[in-house]
Amino acid sequence: SWFSKTTQNKKTKKKVPLVGSLNVGDYYVHETYGVCQYAGSVPGSGDEKKGFVSLKFLDGKINLSAQLLGQIYFYAPSSSGCSLSSLSKNKRWQRKKGKAEKRASLFIKDVLSLYAKRESSLVFPYKKNQSLVDLFLSEFSFLDTPDQSEAWKEIEEDLCCDRPMYRLLCGDVGFGKTEIAMRAVFLSFINNQQSI
Repeated sequence: SWFSKTTQNKKTKKKVPLVGSLNVGDYYVHETYGVCQYAGSVPGSGDEKKGFVSLKFLDGKINLSAQLLGQIYFYAPSSSGCSLSSLSKNKRWQRKKGKAEKRASLFIKDVLSLYAKRESSLVFPYKKNQSLVDLFLSEFSFLDTPDQSEAWKEIEEDLCCDRPMYRLLCGDVGFGKTEIAMRAVFLSFINNQQSI
């Protein structure tokens, strides 16, 4: 339901505030200039009533308009002792950024080819012996939560179809993930398949 465009219970969307706050001494990455350190805020005047943030680089400081905070991203806490980028040697940062983008692009290509290979692999769908599954489920001494019921229904469908399964079951401690996992293991067992 997180990724579907239509959800059953429509919740009012709240605007997400800026995550965290800028802490003096913490390291940030400026899109254009590289790694910098937050040195505090500077009050605004005239057209810039919202003020500025002062960013320290290896060879100087810049004051970035508070309206342009989207250009910086948290990098590391002040205790990490990162090396700062240089304002005057901006091309070095651009080269680093370009290399990182190339590596990310290669990684994405590898992942896509793995997914394509997996998608074309032959999968034998599980046969569901309903009486055995019902007998196994009857030993569970609690009623399923709505989320457990939904998860089990989807996992059953995944295991009993001819496409590879892409599913991650996650949730808080004590919310019944193990029960659902054991059901999947049981379904694998009665289909003479291994579970790890």
